[in-house]
Amino acid sequence: MLIPSVLGAANQAAISVSIDEKGKVIDYLDNYFITSVFGTITISNPSNVWVYSFLVPLELNSLTIIERSNPKYITDTNHILIPELDSQNDIVIEYAILGINPVNPVVNNKSVLYSSINMDGIRYFSKLREQLLKSEVENSSNQPNARLVSVHVDNPTDFEYIIHKLDVIKTTDLNPNVEMNKWSFPASGESNIISPHAVYVVDIYDTDAAEGEVYWMSTDIDIRTTVVYDFSDVQQNSMPDEKDFFVEAPVTVERELQELVDRSNIDLIARKTISKNVVFPDDILNVSIIVDNIGSSSQSISITDPIPDGFKIVSVDAGGSVSGDNIIWTDKRVSPKNSRWVSYSMKFVDTDAVGMMYLGSAVIKSTNKTIYTSKVPVIRKYQPKQVLYLQKRLNFKGSDEVEVTITLQNLGESDIENLLLREFLEDYDEFREISFLPREKGLWEIAKIEKGDSWSVSYVTSETAKLNTLPDVFGVEKATVTKSIMLVNTVEYNFFMQNIQWIEIFGLAVVIIVPLSYFVVIRLSGAAAPPRGGGTIQAVKTAPGVSGKLHIIKQEVKR
Repeated sequence: MLIPSVLGAANQAAISVSIDEKGKVIDYLDNYFITSVFGTITISNPSNVWVYSFLVPLELNSLTIIERSNPKYITDTNHILIPELDSQNDIVIEYAILGINPVNPVVNNKSVLYSSINMDGIRYFSKLREQLLKSEVENSSNQPNARLVSVHVDNPTDFEYIIHKLDVIKTTDLNPNVEMNKWSFPASGESNIISPHAVYVVDIYDTDAAEGEVYWMSTDIDIRTTVVYDFSDVQQNSMPDEKDFFVEAPVTVERELQELVDRSNIDLIARKTISKNVVFPDDILNVSIIVDNIGSSSQSISITDPIPDGFKIVSVDAGGSVSGDNIIWTDKRVSPKNSRWVSYSMKFVDTDAVGMMYLGSAVIKSTNKTIYTSKVPVIRKYQPKQVLYLQKRLNFKGSDEVEVTITLQNLGESDIENLLLREFLEDYDEFREISFLPREKGLWEIAKIEKGDSWSVSYVTSETAKLNTLPDVFGVEKATVTKSIMLVNTVEYNFFMQNIQWIEIFGLAVVIIVPLSYFVVIRLSGAAAPPRGGGTIQAVKTAPGVSGKLHIIKQEVKR
């Protein structure tokens, strides 16, 4: 039975994006739209917490965007990426968008940049506390070999989070790829929203449990709340007098950009297209090269296209031939206001190559000019998958001290760079004997973790209020991170002179060493309550094969 609810939602915060753009878009005979615009984009964080990995996806087609300010946040034409944005802070980016597009880049009289943003794809992250708790295995007469596993996701911010995936995976050992069982949330029809200052709770009653089993949690939870403003003045003209063809570029733009806005360079336009962007071994890829003559006189051209590694040519259209590592077409004539198409097919034959590659630029030569097509991306088999395992290891020592070791292991197919590791610590927490100096308390910068390698940091603390909170990692897709915690010793505490209780920690391997060599895992006392004004979303999930009898779950909302 699933019982979702939302309580105590607060006012939402939102990142704002403001665009101020000027320039011209000129319609050339309804076939080409010559674009020359310049502007600024301001990204503001009005909240009281940092945000990380703020991603703005772009769809600019054949246009080119150039960033004219530093540091650089536009690394390619596909997205703007802000690694981190402080609370109550702004980032201003100066840019230029230039080129020739087959479709009008201005939609509903908005700016070119605004029209190119994929609004549904804007996402970012902030503070989020994730906990995975499990009880002892029960062996009652009514339900032997049963265990209660709880997931708590606490949103301490003013942002609204969206759960795209929350998986709990059970394994018999330390390898999360060998699944015994998996529970996925939220189920169809359930709310996937975590409101500001709310807690999302899922309780799983596993009726086929045994000591020594490991429970993992893998999540993809992000923030999508963004407000985009457009304060732009972009002129749209049909083909004007030649002297008014382009807006004059500012003198600060690089010299090579002037060629893009020089009338003498706009007579031949070339582009390269492919039939699919993802190929598997033995797939056939059809490639076309189109050359458009928008000038007033005929042009005689030759075309040379390089054959990429891992592909075998199957066929070439009439007039083309294979010469070494290239396909060549010679003496092709393009009439004014007309186009010339050439094409060929090739098979992907490399069974070992995986990941992203680019088909090289085709070279088009005319009597007085050489132009190039853009490179075309192709994914062979699949995009290299990032797999990052996070293990938090707690070693209870004497004198009420705990040694905490956090290890990140890269088991993906490529290196991972520019990560931020956030450990949630209270302001009064003291920790010492730090093996790797943080940028600030609880925040570590990781330049690179090579494929198959690991990175770790350790520290000693006497504070235990936040030990059962999983650290957060920024700079990699959330869905590729699997987290857990390992207990390597036991400790006794006496809270307020009550009976002695045990600490339960969750995760990667909950291993307690005692003289009789058996495993004991029990609940952590004094877990943090939701912040004032917060609420709880709670669901009870029955594992496959469970009887109708469930644990009694107590739900509280503290205000």
